[in-house]
Amino acid sequence: MAKEHKKLYKAGKNWLVATLFAVAAGTALATTSVHADTTEQGQPVATDTVTGQLTANNSVTVQSVATNSSVNGSYDGYPTVNGSVSDWLDTQNTNASTAEEQQKVVAARQVAIKQDQEQVGQQQETYDSANRNYQSAQASYNHSLKFARENEYSLYKSSYDEANQEYQKLSAEIQPANRSAKEERFKQLTQLLNNIDPKLLADDYLTHYRADLQYYLKVAEEDHHDMTRYHKTEDQYDEWKNLKVNLANLDKDYQQAKTNYEFAKKQLDQEVVWLNNEKEFNDYFTYTKDGKTLWNSLTEAKNELDSAQLLLQQYQQRLTNDQAKLKKEQNHLNQLMNYQPVKLVVQYLNPQGQVIATQTFTGKSGDPVAPGFVHAPAGYQFDPSDNSWKSWRFGDDDDTIQIYVTPTSSIPDTPTTDDQQYTVKIDFINMQEEVIGTQTVTGKAGTRFNLNPPAGYMFDTSDESMYDNKIPNQDFHMSIVVYPVNNHTVDLSQNNGWLDSYSAQNGKLHLVGWHVSSASADYQYPYIIVLDNGREVGRAQAQLVDRPDVDRLYPNTNGRQAAGFIADVDIPTYAYGDRLTVIARFSNDPAGNGQYQDYYFNNLNPVTDLNANKASLDGYHLSTNSRNGNIQLNVVGWHAAGRSVTEGSHWLILFDNTTNSEIQRVKLSNADNYVVSRPDVAHAFPGIANSGQSGFDGTFTLSRAELGHNLSVIARYSDDAVNGEGNRTDCWLAVPRLVNSQVNAGWVDNYHAERGTNGTGIDLVVSGWHVAGNSLTQPYHWVILYDNDTHQEVVRMPIKGQASDFYGNSHFATQPILRPDVARQYQNVLDSNRSGFEARFALLQSTSQHSLSIISRYSDDATNGEGNHTDYWMPAMRLDQGNHANLDNISLSGNQLHVSGWHATNQMGTDEHVIILYDATQHRELGRQTVARLARPDVAKAFPTIYNAADSGFSAAFDFQPEMAHDQIQIISRWTSAGNENSDYVDYWFAPQLLVSDQSNRASLDGFSLNDGQLTATGWHASNQALGKQYHYVILFDQTAGHEVSRVETPLVQRPDVARAFPTILNAGESGFNVNFAFDPAQLDGHRLAIVSRWTTDPAGNGNATDYWFAPQTFTVAQPTSRAVRGTGDGVGALDKWAVFVNPALGYDNPNRICFFASGWHASNAATGRPYHDIMLIDNTTGQQVGGAAYGNPMLPARDTSRPDIDHLYGSQYQNAGESGFKISLQTPQFTFGHRYTLISRYAANEDGNDAVQQSYYLGQINQDMVNYGDGSDFFN
Repeated sequence: MAKEHKKLYKAGKNWLVATLFAVAAGTALATTSVHADTTEQGQPVATDTVTGQLTANNSVTVQSVATNSSVNGSYDGYPTVNGSVSDWLDTQNTNASTAEEQQKVVAARQVAIKQDQEQVGQQQETYDSANRNYQSAQASYNHSLKFARENEYSLYKSSYDEANQEYQKLSAEIQPANRSAKEERFKQLTQLLNNIDPKLLADDYLTHYRADLQYYLKVAEEDHHDMTRYHKTEDQYDEWKNLKVNLANLDKDYQQAKTNYEFAKKQLDQEVVWLNNEKEFNDYFTYTKDGKTLWNSLTEAKNELDSAQLLLQQYQQRLTNDQAKLKKEQNHLNQLMNYQPVKLVVQYLNPQGQVIATQTFTGKSGDPVAPGFVHAPAGYQFDPSDNSWKSWRFGDDDDTIQIYVTPTSSIPDTPTTDDQQYTVKIDFINMQEEVIGTQTVTGKAGTRFNLNPPAGYMFDTSDESMYDNKIPNQDFHMSIVVYPVNNHTVDLSQNNGWLDSYSAQNGKLHLVGWHVSSASADYQYPYIIVLDNGREVGRAQAQLVDRPDVDRLYPNTNGRQAAGFIADVDIPTYAYGDRLTVIARFSNDPAGNGQYQDYYFNNLNPVTDLNANKASLDGYHLSTNSRNGNIQLNVVGWHAAGRSVTEGSHWLILFDNTTNSEIQRVKLSNADNYVVSRPDVAHAFPGIANSGQSGFDGTFTLSRAELGHNLSVIARYSDDAVNGEGNRTDCWLAVPRLVNSQVNAGWVDNYHAERGTNGTGIDLVVSGWHVAGNSLTQPYHWVILYDNDTHQEVVRMPIKGQASDFYGNSHFATQPILRPDVARQYQNVLDSNRSGFEARFALLQSTSQHSLSIISRYSDDATNGEGNHTDYWMPAMRLDQGNHANLDNISLSGNQLHVSGWHATNQMGTDEHVIILYDATQHRELGRQTVARLARPDVAKAFPTIYNAADSGFSAAFDFQPEMAHDQIQIISRWTSAGNENSDYVDYWFAPQLLVSDQSNRASLDGFSLNDGQLTATGWHASNQALGKQYHYVILFDQTAGHEVSRVETPLVQRPDVARAFPTILNAGESGFNVNFAFDPAQLDGHRLAIVSRWTTDPAGNGNATDYWFAPQTFTVAQPTSRAVRGTGDGVGALDKWAVFVNPALGYDNPNRICFFASGWHASNAATGRPYHDIMLIDNTTGQQVGGAAYGNPMLPARDTSRPDIDHLYGSQYQNAGESGFKISLQTPQFTFGHRYTLISRYAANEDGNDAVQQSYYLGQINQDMVNYGDGSDFFN
């Protein structure tokens, strides 16, 4: 029921006249004007709660708007495109130019959001179902995949274990000590049996049979009754025969066992690699019959899940987009809506209380009403004692006041004698509070004046004060609202709405929905009014929010952008349980009265069932408070009650039914006692208010006596926030029996070995749990380690509240460990939630090999753990007594052998780890290293009961030794105590292996060429025979002369191509060479030259070498193209010219018949101290000198040594450059045409050519057609 308030003023007394008016029910209400004096009284409404059958909310038909040809359906009366209102709205104009049109858009957007939310909810259920199916299929597939992998592994692991066992057995038998003992015994038996009869050892079976028979007859003749000697000999023979076979086959069997072992290990390693390759094994598994079926099911479930997820994401994105669009569209609607000023209506009453006139003022809330504008009706005046009219102000809402006036004849006139001039300034403002014009009036007090609004604007036509104003007796500044001239009628053509949700929140009725009204352009005050059986029970001004969905749906309706509303309405308690009617209203009255347009939401389901009262005790557990030792009962559950809407305080009370008394009550308002969100309860009981926040978690303190009593928990809602009394709703929940003394259960979850806390020895770490009903009277928890082999207790320890009590001790137990899983199973056992334990025991070496058990004990003896007690014997435990190891890597790199792996055993509680390098071929140790302990979590996981498994890893590097290239090398891992490496240890002998299987010697001469007087050789030489030989030489060998010419040490040259081609040759990657040799034509021209690549241990390149001889090649220097030849060798020089002369005048036997003439120069700083300058002609073909002379020969003029031209060129570099010339004629009686020749210029210390330096001038092949005939006397001209 709407109310309109009026104020009544008279002589200091305020009278309140209430005007009530009723509204008729209906989906839409036409505009109604109510006279100020009209009062209607509604019928009284019973306050009793009415319980009835719940029915669905009445549907509301919404007007549809024009659609285009793409519309293919409808939803709640709105068109759809592709089944979606949102998609239809995307085809419409959602940015209307009028508020009426924008309100339609907002309304449509709200419907689209509702549809989006339904689709998201439905698709979420589809997605959840698909996800459950996928998870189930994934679990089935993973389980089968794991089972298949384990089966595959166990098959190969069994073969490997069998081969390894046989291999280890035979490895031990071929050890020198074991083998020599067998050989010694075999020799002893051979000698013994030979002494009896050599034929006993015959390979021929018949011979042996006869010898055996003869021996038997011999024994029978000596003693017909005693066969002892015979049987003894027979046993010895059998032993001899077995030893013979064993020794003969031992190496063969060992090699076969080794081959079998290596093959099994390789297969196992390959299998492990394959199994660890998730993709490959998965691909294999999916081709199996079972795997293919499971994979198809998983793939189908995944496709369904992906499809459901994609569609869900699309729906969610559409919902998000629609919500964002709604906000934008509502903002646009707000911009289109105008500001509404506040009105004050004054009713003037005569002394008889009759209204004789009214005056309406319009202005801004809080502004004063100008006294000069207040006028008593003609013929009346104000009571001089009542000056309230001078201080009137505009309120927050439109208001009406009444004031009495008296006829002027009853009050004597008071002449005005004030001549002072006063000024009134008026600001004309629009509805946005912008000043659009001003007016200033000056005059005496009481002077009348008219207001003149700005052009295009007008006053409120109901405000009569605008036309009769007086200047007050003071300066005054005021604001008056003016309106654009707009003569139109209110548009009532469009009126639709929807109530999205309503619920009880924080003691109020919370409503969310939308209302689009074409009248909102003129009626700008939105209200939500609640009716119960036709009677108003509450109203509140609504908060408008953006509704893009409505905006799109009603593109031509005012207010469509912000048609959404949110309102919180105070209603009586009884109304929450009734069927209510909600009115969405747009009014021109700030109080929600006056003129308006309504939309009705009729016959709503009750907000809550006030009589509903449901609860459940989901769980409880007992514990001891670690701070004060009190026994605590923790309870969890939920309590949903309809009257929680008004009884807002949630309490829990623990009640003792045995003593019929309350033990304790707690309010759910702190960290120990709190409200828990319960969406499951809200889903199950949507008709009970606050069911989503109905969960509770509370804790009570109990005495030990109360533990045995019959208890209940009272869940209570109350309107008393202090004590939990007053109006309240209770639900009693029975607490099951708290203590069960018959319970005694426990388990060891894990036990494993670790290195001792002081870094040495073996520690046993055990974790588990133990609950006992008797712990109520036996509160002290002990853990006892018991030796099942010696039937003795090893040690016991208490489990105390602080772990620090035990730090630093060799035996210690941790503080209790939280075990919520145990607490859920044993709710009626004290401290079941803290029943976990973890204990560490330092073991002796002997104890670590025994069967051990954990006894968990609750006792009433805090000192020794005796007295009354309850024990729980855990299953027996035994640490792994094996000797386990693996050689992960053994490889040669550079000049080192690298080995790594792990070795784990409990057989030695020592901590020094030694790796020994053993030559199994020569049966001798090559070296050993003490290594650091490396972390191996994988080994610890595989062998949790071996104390040193976690740091059993090792890595060592040994310098390369030549034996490694060709001998069987064996790695021995040894755990020992410091200083006792050879007497107190546990070894693991890894299988011996040939580190280098490729014994080839490979090389290639990539290039061998002569250029610019140098021989260049490039290539590579790779061989495992060269391992350990760090010096690489390349040698030039003259096979023609049969001697080495030169050698060069080459640095390591990278050859990745060779490494790829020969991966089994370890030095292939650094096998390259690139060297140069000086080529002396006098010595090497035409010779067969060979390159030798040598790896050696000798820095000089000799001895202990691995050589590779490349095929020799014959090198011939290119024929000179000119008789001017550049020299090579010491210093600088050249032949200017040369020639061979045959003197036909001389006989063939004359040594001067053939002469060689040459002129040139040879500058050298080495000439100093070497006074002998020799010129020699060398036959390269034969390697012999065919002519020569010292350049001091008297027949040659000394002046011919002068070479000023050379001095000019090289005088600054060579001391003898100016005297470096020579001209010479050589007798060559052994000259042979067709051979190749070289001229040599040599400076020597003596005439024997000692300590000489030389330069060579290669002449090439000299043929018969190159001969000059004559004596050569003109050669030097």
